[in-house]
Amino acid sequence: MIKRTVERINFKMILRIFAGITMTIGAVVTLFGFAFIAWAISESNSEVEMVGSQDFVPLNENIKEYQFLDNIHLMTHQKVYADEKWGSAEITKERIVKMREIIYEKDFANEQFLSSALSQWEQGNFENAVDVHNYIWEQRNGTAGKATRLLTDEEEQEYIEEHFE
Repeated sequence: MIKRTVERINFKMILRIFAGITMTIGAVVTLFGFAFIAWAISESNSEVEMVGSQDFVPLNENIKEYQFLDNIHLMTHQKVYADEKWGSAEITKERIVKMREIIYEKDFANEQFLSSALSQWEQGNFENAVDVHNYIWEQRNGTAGKATRLLTDEEEQEYIEEHFE
């Protein structure tokens, strides 16, 4: 009888230890699971905010329209104020001329908009830069970094010195 009692106590104790270990493992797995889900959500949200490319795509006959739009978007950063900007590309006369040639050769859905914007830029008129930036920003589903105004001449010069010189 004593032997049976000891066996029952040992068996109950083993069951309790096993149940405790199982619950601990379950809690740890659940905690890591929630942490992973939170990380995955934050990663997917950060990708949504990264509108387009941060790198200027070479201008050639193989450029896709979304790449062309991204290039112009990067160029507008030299002219506009936005809380956040990712990437930049210097506005040059040569670049504008080349982009106008590409628009003439390609059949882009946004051809009229792009042609009009670049035509004004070629004449040295960048008053449309906020509208151009935000049009492309909206086309690319932007969530952060909407342009609110043109940079002052001083702000633009600082931007140029910081990013291109």
